[in-house]
Amino acid sequence: MTRRLLPVPSRDPFDGGRLVVTRLENPETGTIIEGRFDLGWVGRLTREQLDFVGLLVKHRANVQRLAGDIGIAYNTARARLDEIVQAIGGSVSTRMRLPILPQLRASTRCWTALHRAGSTPQGRSTNCGAGASEATRARCREH
Repeated sequence: MTRRLLPVPSRDPFDGGRLVVTRLENPETGTIIEGRFDLGWVGRLTREQLDFVGLLVKHRANVQRLAGDIGIAYNTARARLDEIVQAIGGSVSTRMRLPILPQLRASTRCWTALHRAGSTPQGRSTNCGAGASEATRARCREH
């Protein structure tokens, strides 16, 4: 009779501490391996986080599609992924995204000012950044 296998717990259910695997068994051959084995990065995640990683792999790392399929907001899914990255020792930094924000704000303010002044056709974007012409950047500085 084959017993149903349970999912491997990744954390101690009593105190949430780290677990060490001390025995592995092949049920078909009866081979038993004993020792002290680390669960690696898997051991740093909760069951819910492991399930999320499994879903993420099934969705080929498409966080937006994953979020839609499980009925949560994209930002919630992204936050869960950030928690997983931190749990396995990675860094979650918004610093990489932050330098662009002032440029985006300046570009938006510039386009709005130019649009109000009638310098840009409605619905057409004006780039006031490094790729803009000198004339456009001059008009941006005026506003």
